[in-house]
Amino acid sequence: MQRLTTLEDLNAGDTVTVGQQCRIPECRGRSGHLQYMYAAQPEFGTPAEFIVSVDGISRPLTRAEFDPA
Repeated sequence: MQRLTTLEDLNAGDTVTVGQQCRIPECRGRSGHLQYMYAAQPEFGTPAEFIVSVDGISRPLTRAEFDPA
């Protein structure tokens, strides 16, 4: 998978807010910074993945789990 710095109108370094629907409880309602992204691989059923730093810990999140701040 290719590491990207821009995907779906978001850029590395953007601030996002993790939603209450996030699968990682520690991240819900927190702000984070996009570090980099991976494009979706529909042939394998893999959605786009965004690596978001929340409280200094990098977490892999899908687009549905956060909103731009």
